[in-house]
Amino acid sequence: MQIIPTDNTDIALIPEPYTYQSRATGITQGYRTYTKGDGKSRAVIIIPNNKVDAFLLTQHSDNDMVLLEIRKGTTTFYAASV
Repeated sequence: MQIIPTDNTDIALIPEPYTYQSRATGITQGYRTYTKGDGKSRAVIIIPNNKVDAFLLTQHSDNDMVLLEIRKGTTTFYAASV
């Protein structure tokens, strides 16, 4: 989390995040965090940049994988944390 503001990171893919009581912990509160599932999430995508639009594709996401459609300006792409 300390590297994200210093490197101006727009997207962070976190496999195997630290969890406590089935929730990913240690993530800065102001960042948008995407996970899927009710149990222990094994994949997280963090978007700290408010200028980036992201949509969770729930039909392709579960506890082991998170898939986002990401738009910034006129560019659209997909990011997966597995």
